[in-house]
Parts: sequence; structure tokens; C-alpha cells
Amino acid sequence: TIAGFFSHLGHNVKLYKKSMTDNQKIINHKIISVGAIDFESRISLVTNSMKEVLEGVSLIIITVPAYCHNDLFDDLIRFFDQKAMICLMPDNYGGLLLMRKLREKGLTDFHQIISLNSALFACRQIDCEMTSIKGVKNEIMVSSVYTEVIEEGLKLLNDIYPVFKKGANIFEVLLSNMNPVVHTATTLLNAGWIETTRGRFDFYSEGISPSIANVIERIDRERIAVGIKLGIKLDSLLDNMHKLYNSVEMDLYSALSRSGVHTKDLAPVTLETRYLNEDIPFGLMPISRLGKLLNVETKAIDTIISLSEVILNKEFDKTASDDIETFLESESFKTP
Repeated sequence: TIAGFFSHLGHNVKLYKKSMTDNQKIINHKIISVGAIDFESRISLVTNSMKEVLEGVSLIIITVPAYCHNDLFDDLIRFFDQKAMICLMPDNYGGLLLMRKLREKGLTDFHQIISLNSALFACRQIDCEMTSIKGVKNEIMVSSVYTEVIEEGLKLLNDIYPVFKKGANIFEVLLSNMNPVVHTATTLLNAGWIETTRGRFDFYSEGISPSIANVIERIDRERIAVGIKLGIKLDSLLDNMHKLYNSVEMDLYSALSRSGVHTKDLAPVTLETRYLNEDIPFGLMPISRLGKLLNVETKAIDTIISLSEVILNKEFDKTASDDIETFLESESFKTP
């Protein structure tokens, strides 16, 4: 969707698609968007050649789930032009991982990494050519682990589409992704319904009851409390619904269950979903780790993490949590 939209705005866009077979490429691939924004555009190249897709680019936008960052960054580092800006949309602690990988490769002088708190759209892919945009966010927050590149990154993004604003620091960006706050509790507390119906219910209007909204709100309060200890005043989830999607509802349950952007949004068909496999290890777990380091209670968040590991019978990746602890304790950032 992002590739098609930026092409629609008049930019030359190439798309890396790892699932394509070797030597397969598509020239001038058609993208059709319906919904909040209707357009038809052409992507100049779609290929699984990382080398070819990176040739001559000035901006690299990474939109894959956070659990794909590790392998993608290894491929990226082999071929990218160090004059390009790398944009993580959303970051989900990928900036810290990429910084560490670059340092391990001796590329300590490359600082062109900017981090966003969210993707630009609420959208769903329909097929290989068509996408549905359900909502466009009014504001996206930008920061970086390297503060000296933020202004350049902001200008680059706002020259494309003017909705990007500077965050207080990288922690405000990392703690302002609302997906882990909403997705995790709603998925886990609808586990029986998901497994029985294979997700044949509306995730927001039917999956979020008043009691589940209470759990989400408790998670949100803990996230905000961690921000306060870091010297950051974070918007609440309800405030975000007002600001990003123009919601007029006055309580969280109503805002989520009646959201025009999120209606007719079916639940996951299985519990093996990015709503848990991404939003737990690259969302809630780093907040929990920060809570422990900063002496902030995160009882609701810890409960969701523990319950998810019991239900899925696995332990989640702790890379993001370890990276955020290392960064917090480094010279790169000092708490107030």
C-alpha cells in the first residue's frame, strides 16, 4: 500500500518481495487502492533481488513485521548505499537492532536511520494488485537513535506527504505504537472464539467488550506510567483515537468498538498471528523490561505476556527487550 501510494504521488518506487522466485521480476506492477483513498498507480519494479531494488535509491522504507527485521537487515547491510536514508515504518525496536548490526559490521559512521511510531495507513491487502485503505492517520511521529538526522528525515518524509512530526525522543516513538496495547489483550481474551470460528467475527465491534476494554485501558495506563518515568508525556489510546482517526467517542470501549476505521475488520484465523507474535515480543515485552528497570509496576502487561506464552506454549524472543535495556543504560540516553 505504501509503495503504491508513494508512486501515486509521483515518486519512482521499487518493491522488494522476498517470496518471489529467483530472477523473477515485474516491471510497472499495477496497484489499485480502494476505500479511504482511491487510486491506481504503477510500481516501477518488484523483485526479490535486494541488490537490484536498492540501486540508486535515496529512501529505504521498511514496513515488514518486526520479527522479519533480523534477516532483512542482514541482507540490507550487504547492498545498501550509505547515502540513503533508512525509514522504519513502524520502528518496533528495529532501529536499535539495526544500529547494533551496523556496529558489528564496523559501519559505525552510518547514522541515517529514522524511526516512526506507526504505519501511515490502516489497510489490508486484497490480492497481489488491490489493497483496501480503511483509514489514513492524521499524524505520524518521527525520531531516531541518532538525533542529528531527525530534521533531515522529517523534511524528506514531509516532502512526500506532510503528516510527520518530531517526537520528543526515540522512546516516545517506541512507546506510541498502539498496536500492542489493543491487539494483544483482544486476541488472547477472544482465544476460544478465534479457535472455534477461525476468526469469523468483527475483531473490534464484537471482540472488544467493556471488560476487555478495561484490560486494554489498564495496559495503556502502564505504558503511560513508563513514559512518565522517562520524562515523556504520552497520549492515551483514547487521545490517539481522537487525534489520528477523528473519533468523537468519550470512552475507550465506545471509541474502539464503534471505530469507523476498524469496522468489518475480521479477527485473526489462528492464535499464531502477528497480533501476538509481533506485538508481544516487540511491543509489550520491552515496556515490561523498561518498567522493571524504572521501578514501574506493569501487572496487566506482565499478565498478558505470561498468558500468551502459556497458551502458545513458547517463550518469545527477548531481543528487543535486551536491546532497549542496553540502550537505556548506554551514554546514548539518560533518564531525567
